[in-house]
Amino acid sequence: MSFDDTSPGAGTSIAALVLAIVGVILALLGFGASFSMILGYVSFASWAFFLIALILAIVALVRRTRGTGTSIAAIVIAVVGGVIALLSAFAVVTTIVVNHAVRVTEDFNQLIPGRGDSDIPGLTIRDNLPPDIAADCETVVNIDWPAATSVDGYLDHLEAALITDEVREPVAVLSAVYAELEELTGGTDITELSPEDYARIGTRLLSVTTDITSATTSLSETCGIDLRLPTF
Repeated sequence: MSFDDTSPGAGTSIAALVLAIVGVILALLGFGASFSMILGYVSFASWAFFLIALILAIVALVRRTRGTGTSIAAIVIAVVGGVIALLSAFAVVTTIVVNHAVRVTEDFNQLIPGRGDSDIPGLTIRDNLPPDIAADCETVVNIDWPAATSVDGYLDHLEAALITDEVREPVAVLSAVYAELEELTGGTDITELSPEDYARIGTRLLSVTTDITSATTSLSETCGIDLRLPTF
């Protein structure tokens, strides 16, 4: 296979080869998404480079211009680069899910007062709520955490103390979600999970964090408190 294609008519195949190589470089950036999401987002541009490279290389071959070897090399690099880009895209999406899950879980944990604390600081119930809902909202903010009680026990204790569906149902969702988080992580802090763990539980983790956001948003709207959980 000859790459001495600098003679007239070889420009298309050379352009295809250059674009394919640049595409590979961009695709590889996606594996650095855990260090900077900007790298991950930039890596998606590789698909445009691979597509244009393939089109130019095929056009050069069809027209039988000079640079056949270069055109074939461009096609091979673009195809291999496409595989790399797929793996890179998976790494980027996994990083997005993990970062979101970590933020949501950390904020969710901040909603739960420490053992022996009597309230969640910084939350004020909205005025003019119906008395029964206002009472439940005050319970959410001020209920005691019994000593030596697990998080599951605390949430069950809180749920049992509530009387209105508007407040109890989101709390019940949070209780179920926390139990699922415990099951998914095996009791390990979510920030300490390995990449293999994230790959294994990624889809369920996204579902869990979506449920957390939905439940806390419902509580925020009902009680007028800002739980400030992140969203995509």
